[in-house]
Amino acid sequence: MGTLTAAQLGHRLQLVRSLLWQESLAGDEYASILVGSHSGPRTVTAEGLSRSRIGAWLCTDRKLADRVLGAATFGVRRADGSKSHLQVMPFDEAYLQLEGSARARAAAAVRLLIGDGAVADSDEVIRRHVDALLDGAEGPPRELMADFAEPLAARVAAEIFGTGPVDGHRGALAAVPDALSTPAHLETALAATQALRELGSRWTPTLSSDDVAGRISALVLYLATTPTLIAHAVHRADADPGDAVQESMREHPPLRLLNRVAHDDVELGGQRISAGDHVVVDAAAVRDGSEIVTAEPAYETVVPLVERTAVVGVTALRRRWPDLALRQPLWHRRSPVAARIARWEVA
Repeated sequence: MGTLTAAQLGHRLQLVRSLLWQESLAGDEYASILVGSHSGPRTVTAEGLSRSRIGAWLCTDRKLADRVLGAATFGVRRADGSKSHLQVMPFDEAYLQLEGSARARAAAAVRLLIGDGAVADSDEVIRRHVDALLDGAEGPPRELMADFAEPLAARVAAEIFGTGPVDGHRGALAAVPDALSTPAHLETALAATQALRELGSRWTPTLSSDDVAGRISALVLYLATTPTLIAHAVHRADADPGDAVQESMREHPPLRLLNRVAHDDVELGGQRISAGDHVVVDAAAVRDGSEIVTAEPAYETVVPLVERTAVVGVTALRRRWPDLALRQPLWHRRSPVAARIARWEVA
């Protein structure tokens, strides 16, 4: 929030939201994505690179996406280390925009906790919380997100990451990746800020700075993506749980929008991109978008835990209630990045 009061922040969020709505009504595709007009599955008619009226370049071509995400001429911040001018909330305490050696150190630190080598040990934790949820229920979940997917992710995260009471802010923490790109509700922005600061205060005295950065960024992305992946996999009733999770990852990339800033002037897809320009890769539109999402530096370390939570959770739920059927999902309208499902009622 910087030096803004809550009232000033609320005014700014409303102003940005209104500007996005104005451009979306004028036909701007990227603005429409940010305001939630494409909350569910969407199709893009043409691949390529287009300029949004709000100042970003939207990339829907896989080859161009690989260049943007793999070239040293693009970063998650500007060349001078400042945030993109299109980033709505700073949320520096989430550590989602580390790069270079700082990201590598944070990833190495948290990989000891949740990497491939630690995932097998986490299965027992996941199963225990799954069984507790299912045994404590009077019957099958009535609403998949609130009754199963979200509390499972929150309980697993609380134990594995050691979050403590901050678990009460799990909804706000899950909204952080989206709040970087589109205005969150004021109460969500304030709760997320408080939760991130509480985590930093709790862990800083006993953990290294790399441990703190790695844990918080992984925790945020775990809470933002795991419940929705569980729900999509449950919906694939006829598939093996492991296959259902992988198919859901491919069809619904856990992170739809990957943001970069050009550090130098560069030619891309026949267009001139100026230093400081904001380029957004739409992973839901490019070919095999889940591949680039799971390789995203801030996300790749937490993917094994996300997938194992989904596999273990779906396996247990389907074993307990094999005939579970779902109605149509309702998506969060302010979730252009994680495409989080708000409600999914059981038929």
